[in-house]
Amino acid sequence: MAEPAPPCQRIEPIVRGEGLTGILTSAPARRIWLAGVAVGVVRWLELLAFALWGLALTGSALLVATLALARLLPLFLFAVPLSGLLEGRDRRRVMLVAVASMLATSALLFTLALADRLSFAVLVLAAFANGVFWTVEQPVRRTLFIETVGLERAGAAMGLETLSNQGTRLLGSLAGGAAVQFLGPPGVFAGTFFLYASAFAGLARAHTTDPKADPPPRRRGRGLFDGVRHVARDRLLLGTVLVTLVYNIWGFPFVALAPVLAERSLGLSAFATGALLAMDGVGGLLAGFAIVRGARPSAYRRIFTLGCGLLMVGILLLSTASSVPVAALALLLAGIGMAGFATMQTVIPLLAAPSALRLRVQGVVTMAIGVSPLGFLHAGWLGERLGAETALLLMGGVGLSALALVAWRLPVMLASRPPGPEPVPGSGRARPPDRSGG
Repeated sequence: MAEPAPPCQRIEPIVRGEGLTGILTSAPARRIWLAGVAVGVVRWLELLAFALWGLALTGSALLVATLALARLLPLFLFAVPLSGLLEGRDRRRVMLVAVASMLATSALLFTLALADRLSFAVLVLAAFANGVFWTVEQPVRRTLFIETVGLERAGAAMGLETLSNQGTRLLGSLAGGAAVQFLGPPGVFAGTFFLYASAFAGLARAHTTDPKADPPPRRRGRGLFDGVRHVARDRLLLGTVLVTLVYNIWGFPFVALAPVLAERSLGLSAFATGALLAMDGVGGLLAGFAIVRGARPSAYRRIFTLGCGLLMVGILLLSTASSVPVAALALLLAGIGMAGFATMQTVIPLLAAPSALRLRVQGVVTMAIGVSPLGFLHAGWLGERLGAETALLLMGGVGLSALALVAWRLPVMLASRPPGPEPVPGSGRARPPDRSGG
């Protein structure tokens, strides 16, 4: 049976900003959040640094995209088995082990950099290791964070996570460009070691009252398939998965080509490239503040869908940019769109799926996110064959067309009402009243 409407009220803090003060004044919650900020800065710093080093080592846009692919591939390969393996374990201890492993990785990379032994193969392996850590960190730390602040503040916690993610994109891009130009590889890995160490120290002191997760479900084997069947029967959830596919195949992979365009077409230095790419973080911060302060549940669908569309517009504008101001505007628009999409990508399934199926539906969305390595490979191949500008033009154009097709076939994606069950006609369930024409 479909759930009643009240879930919309349960995440209202993401709109009004309620609960943020309580979260930040709780020492364990604050330390868990700050640990996420530290590892987020590392993630975006390394994404840019590895791209610049890969370009210097190989001169190939395709191989640069391979580095981003290696970082994202574990999400597709390991998200489901790792979530099953870690189910029911002490989340804080899992995070401590994961961060400790990245401390060791940073120490090894620092040693190799001092010995001038960094190679493209080493960068690929390091990117893959970071991707495995990302696969663990995102669900485990965020779940630990929400459990620590309390489910009644889950919406506020999600809003804070969105803002901090955009902030780390900005800081990571700026720090990455500056570190590559002024400190070199040893300085970069010394910085990542320090950030991981600070995250480890914070998590070690974040003692929670209930550190253990719920016991593992008995029906693990069928869970994902139940989620797939439910998504296929609900137009809003189906549309959410399809828009996620569009975003990860034709949208988000533009970040692999943006540094190539900045360096080769605009002639920017490493530091200037980092400063330019930070503009999408600025856009994300602006969008995050706007969503936290003023977004209404009735606008969630449009923020999600049109956010993906705005990203495609930004990519199209970037493909034609012949000056730094135009490129900066394009990245600002792309960042605004990405933030709107990313925030509602979690909220919509939470509100539209029955409580018994929420985790399984999120598993289907996670699998859709996991196709992003194919998008990065596609972006790199296009950049290699056609150049960064033409590749971005094709990606933005095809992505915008695919999004328009989804919105045309599933108009519920643009309906002006809070997210809720949207059964496909003939599925045997009554459809909620349509007050928006969607």
